[in-house]
Amino acid sequence: MTTETTALTVQDRAALALESNTTETYLIELAVKSKAIVAITNKDGRTECHAAAMTAKEARVSIEKAGKSAREDATAFSKAVISEEARLVALIKPEETRLIELRDEWDAKVKAEKEAAEALERQRIEAIKARIAEFGAMVTDAAMLEAHGAEQELEVALAVEINESFGEFYGDAVEAKASAVAKLREMVAAKTAAEATAARIKAEQAAEAARLAEEAKRLAAERAEMDRIAAENRAIEAKRQADERIKLDAERAELDRQRKEIADAKAEQERIAAAAQAEADRLAAEEIRKIDEQRKAEAMERAKQLAEETKAAMPVEAQKQTVEDHTEQPLALVDQLPDATKMIDDRSGPRITSLRIQISEELGKMNVFELGNVLAYCQALPLKNKLAAKDQWGEWRG
Repeated sequence: MTTETTALTVQDRAALALESNTTETYLIELAVKSKAIVAITNKDGRTECHAAAMTAKEARVSIEKAGKSAREDATAFSKAVISEEARLVALIKPEETRLIELRDEWDAKVKAEKEAAEALERQRIEAIKARIAEFGAMVTDAAMLEAHGAEQELEVALAVEINESFGEFYGDAVEAKASAVAKLREMVAAKTAAEATAARIKAEQAAEAARLAEEAKRLAAERAEMDRIAAENRAIEAKRQADERIKLDAERAELDRQRKEIADAKAEQERIAAAAQAEADRLAAEEIRKIDEQRKAEAMERAKQLAEETKAAMPVEAQKQTVEDHTEQPLALVDQLPDATKMIDDRSGPRITSLRIQISEELGKMNVFELGNVLAYCQALPLKNKLAAKDQWGEWRG
């Protein structure tokens, strides 16, 4: 490939295409020349301004045409370059691709071999570290085992041989084994002592448990015997209480029966006494009634006699006034008066007051002869009414 045109820059090639050196000088001179036109004052001035403007326009149009031509030429050139570029690239591109593929295959193979080697190295290191870590695992496992199991772990640790297979970790392996063996030996001793102590304690606990079981058995037997005796005593007491309740119930029933008999007998006696008293009261009342009737009859008879005697002693005119007898009503009222002793208690009672008023009214209607009859009747009354009648008579006379 030649590089004759590549010495010019893009800007230089553009200036060459538009003849910038000579064109620039012409345009500057043209612009300087027209700067004197600053105002139009007449027709000539307009003509001069128009002519200068057209000259400037022609210069501009000339430059634009040259630029357009250069651009069209550049576009055609660019397309030709692109086409030629593609033709030339097609000649070498397949070979380039083939060679790159060969190179990439080699690089991939080398990378794979390197990665495989690195993986093997990692596996070797991890395996060595895992073997070293087994010493720590032995200690951890032994911690959860009894003395016999811990002793087996110690034997396994002692059997591990530290050699060149540990490679660069040889020192770490020696240190890890020594530490594990020391810890395992200490652990075996501690577990052995602890298990011996635990066995002794277990034996002592078993013996104590046996003793306690025997003691519990003895206490259970004693408790059972006590419960049996208590049950027998409760049964005896229950029977005694039941017998006592039966006896008390029988005695209470007998007492109730006797009380009922006494009550019935008393009720019968009271009934008989009440009947006898009622009969006695009836007989006494009958006797009193008979006596009262007899006394009333005697009083009436005496009153008649006294009336006859009084009438005989009275003048004839007075005797004529005694034809009508007004004594029957006051005598009936006198009979209604209560017993003198009761009247004393009930002297101001409404009934006594009413009788007294009626007697007073009846006595006010009588003549001397009739009053004599009433007085004679009152004197012949039984004791229960005599005082009341006399008292009433005395009040009337007063």
